[in-house]
Amino acid sequence: MATMIASPYAEQLARIPVRAYRAAVAGTETAWWEYGEADAPVLVLVHGFRGDHHGLEPVVAQLPGFRIISPDLPGFGESATFDGRPHDIEAYADWLAAFVEQLGVGASYTLLGHSFGSIVAAAAVARGL
Repeated sequence: MATMIASPYAEQLARIPVRAYRAAVAGTETAWWEYGEADAPVLVLVHGFRGDHHGLEPVVAQLPGFRIISPDLPGFGESATFDGRPHDIEAYADWLAAFVEQLGVGASYTLLGHSFGSIVAAAAVARGL
């Protein structure tokens, strides 16, 4: 049996505090992780298609001075699918706006989307996020 190769970012990530959360967001059970200190500048990271929050950990590892909030999008990772709604850009944009509002970070955060996450982020911003 082959052994897993250790992440080259494991040591850097181990130095950054991480907390896991779950809550209903826009009617969808959502899982997210917060890295860093609670009072640090906030970054909200949105992962790409077929991924989850783990795919952005190489970025997290390079940003120890930030509070990084990294959800699993609905239907990915540990977050539930949308119930009774298509998984389209409009639904994801609505969900992201509700997620950020529910976090209570106000206007003092930076939004970063990777791949499909950039499309979701752009759609949410275009709609007024």
